[in-house]
Amino acid sequence: MKTITMGLLCIGMSLMGCDKDNEWPAASLNNAVILSYSTANGGDLLDPDTENHITYDNTDLYYVKNGKEEKQYHSNLDFPKNFKINHDSNRNRYYLTVFLNHDVGDGEVSTNILKYENFEPDTIQAIIHKTGNNVSASDIILNGKPISDGDLDKIVVVK
Repeated sequence: MKTITMGLLCIGMSLMGCDKDNEWPAASLNNAVILSYSTANGGDLLDPDTENHITYDNTDLYYVKNGKEEKQYHSNLDFPKNFKINHDSNRNRYYLTVFLNHDVGDGEVSTNILKYENFEPDTIQAIIHKTGNNVSASDIILNGKPISDGDLDKIVVVK
């Protein structure tokens, strides 16, 4: 009898606890910039077969916060350094995806610096937009040069 009473009590409490107003709203995070890297003669600097190529281990991302550079490393994340390098088999090309700092106010500039072992650093700036649970980046500037929206999928950095 105790088992039936406890079972009914648990079911009743769980039904009372269900309220659609308590659901978490969906979030959208669109703060990534995708880069490819080339040598002056067109070689892919992210390709492991290229001499002095850019790797995950020889690259670090810094977020500029209050005028100070903060090296990014968060062991609890899938991409602890807040960037990833992946291969696009359809284009036979490697890409580096940078997750920009979105810990700024709505409409404020996010400044991000990629530092490499063998090359000069690259600075990426963007305006961060926040609407509800949505975060996005616009007005991308790479090393002081604005990137048009039409060119966002083909940013090539030549080193």
